[in-house]
Amino acid sequence: MADSPPQGRAPQSRTAAARTAARRTDWLSARLSTRLSGLTPRPFSASVYGGWLLSLYLGLAPVYVLPGIEYEHLRLAKGLLLAAALALVLLPPLLSGRLRLPGGLPGGLLGPLGFLGLLLLSVSGMAQARELALVWMFLLDIGLGAAFLWCFFWLARQGEDVYLILLRGLVIIAAFAAAAVVVVLFRIPDWGTPCGEFWRPLYNSGFATARTVWSISLALFLPLAVLLRQRTRERGALLALALSLAAGAGILVSQFISGGRGGILASLIVLAGLLLAGASRWLAVGLAGVLALIGVALIDDTCRSHLQRDPAVQSPEFSGPRIVEQLDTFSTDRVTGYITGLEKTAVRPFLGHGLGQVRIKGRWKPFIEIHNLWLKWAVYCGVLAPLLFAAMAAWVLWMAGRLLAGEGAAESRAAVAALTLIVVAGLAASMIEPDALIGAFQFTAVWWAAAGILAGLYSRRRHRADWRVPFPPLLRSDGRGGFRPP
Repeated sequence: MADSPPQGRAPQSRTAAARTAARRTDWLSARLSTRLSGLTPRPFSASVYGGWLLSLYLGLAPVYVLPGIEYEHLRLAKGLLLAAALALVLLPPLLSGRLRLPGGLPGGLLGPLGFLGLLLLSVSGMAQARELALVWMFLLDIGLGAAFLWCFFWLARQGEDVYLILLRGLVIIAAFAAAAVVVVLFRIPDWGTPCGEFWRPLYNSGFATARTVWSISLALFLPLAVLLRQRTRERGALLALALSLAAGAGILVSQFISGGRGGILASLIVLAGLLLAGASRWLAVGLAGVLALIGVALIDDTCRSHLQRDPAVQSPEFSGPRIVEQLDTFSTDRVTGYITGLEKTAVRPFLGHGLGQVRIKGRWKPFIEIHNLWLKWAVYCGVLAPLLFAAMAAWVLWMAGRLLAGEGAAESRAAVAALTLIVVAGLAASMIEPDALIGAFQFTAVWWAAAGILAGLYSRRRHRADWRVPFPPLLRSDGRGGFRPP
C-alpha cells in the first residue's frame, strides 16, 4: 500500500497560496492606486494655472518672430497670454480683498506710490512727445513692469513655488537658443527675421529683431542655470551639473553667434557673480570654460566685423582722440550718442526735451538712439524720473543683500543669489541699451519677475514668516528606484 500524504499538509499549502495571492492583490492594488492618483482631478487653483501661463510667457517673451507666423499675430498671442496669466494670479485675491502690494517707505517705492511717482515725474516728457504713440508705449511699459513685479511679489509672499515658474521659462528659452545654434550649424531652415527694412539671418539676431535684444534676453536667464542644478540634484550631482551646463552653454553660444555685445557683457558679469557668491562654483567654472572656447573661436571675427565697416557708408568726421573714435566705431556710434545726450541733458535737466524729440545724426546710421536707458530717460523727461527708478532698483538690491546675509538653507541662498544676479545683469545691460527694463518690456520681463520675487521674500522675512520658498526637486523619487514629476 502506497504511503499516503501526511495529514494537514494540504490545508497548509492552500493557506500559503492564499497568503501569496493576497500579497499579490495588495501589491497590484497599491500599484494601480499609485498610477491612478495622478489622474484624479485636482481642485482648480488659479495661482497654479497662472504660474504655467507665466512660465510660457517668460519663455516666449524674447521671441519676436517664428517661421510661418506673422509678427503681429505672435505679438497679439503673447499679449493675450500675459493678460490671462496676470488675471488668474491677481484677480482672485483682488476681488476677495486679500491682495497685498509693496507698501510703506521705502518699500512703497515698488508699490503703486513708486510707479505713480515715475509717471508724474515723466509728465513733462510725455507732454512734449513727438507723437502720441510714444506716450502710449511708455505708459504700457511702466504698467506692464508694475503688474509683473506685483504678480511675482504676491506669489512669493504667499509661499508659491516661484522658482519652478522661472525654470520652466528657462527650459523654453534655452530650447530656442539651441535651435538658433542648430540652424546656424546646419544652415536649415533658411529663413531670417525682419528688422525694419532689412531681413537679417537667424544667426544675426536669433528669434528677436536685433542682436542686442536677443543677447540681453538670454543673459538675464543665465543665472537660472543655478536653480536648474539645485532642482535636479536628486537625480544625481553629475546629471544636474550636465543639465545646467547644457542650458548655460546653449545661451552663451547663441549670444556669441549673434554677436550681441551688451548681452555678452551681462553674461560675463553673471559668471563673475557666480564665482564671487559661491552659489555654484563648478557651474561657473564650466561656463567660463565654454565661454573661453567660444571666445577663441569667434571673438576675432566678431571684433573685426565691428571694426571694419563698409568705407562707402563711413562718415569720417569725428572730433576727438583716435582711441575714442575707435571705441565709437566698435560700439556703432554709442560714444557719439553719450556725448550728445549729456549735452542735451545739461540744456534742460529737469523738464527734458520730450519723448522722441532728440534725433542724433550717426556716423554709420542716419539717426541713432542714446544707448543708455538712464541718459535717454533724462534727455526725454528730465533727471528726476530716472533718479527715482534708480532708488527703486537700489531698494531691490538692498533687500537682496539682507536676504543673503540672513540665515537660510544653502539652496535658498543660492536661489536668492541667482535672482540678485538677474537684477544686476539687467542694470548693467541698461547702461548700454536704450530700451532695457523700460522701453521694451518683453525681452526684460524676467528682470521684473526677479525683482518682484526678491521683494516678496523680504516681505515674508519682515513679517517673521518663513521666507524660504518651498524648494522641492524637479524629479521626486517614487520609492521604487524610479522618478516621477512633482
